[in-house]
Amino acid sequence: MSLQPFLGESFSPDESRALTFGNFTEHTGDFQFYADCLTGCGNAFDPSVYALWEGPRALNFIQLQLEAKLIDDAAIDASNQWEEAISSARGEEYVMLNRFNCENHFDPQAAAAFQNTNVTRLTVGFYLQPPGC
Repeated sequence: MSLQPFLGESFSPDESRALTFGNFTEHTGDFQFYADCLTGCGNAFDPSVYALWEGPRALNFIQLQLEAKLIDDAAIDASNQWEEAISSARGEEYVMLNRFNCENHFDPQAAAAFQNTNVTRLTVGFYLQPPGC
């Protein structure tokens, strides 16, 4: 399925390549990253990491939310890298309380960690709600 009807040619990812976080970033720019949890998640559900982007006025501020379920090695490794960057700067309690969802200070580290991670779910719409802080 092509995303060009939603995002236009300029913002659509390269469809000849895998749908990774990095592939989208090349065409859209920076995302805001969120997660259900990065540590101490338990095993009641499969947590996810999300990247949210809001398009420009020309696209009526449409939103794009990428998701990576933390179930395969690549996604888990990326989340561990992001978690390590956050906890080394702010401490483990900051990570346990999901305070990283309240600011975008660690988005560059998340973008680097998830660069080659496959997107497991893609949502296009308006008023998309990431996990709270």
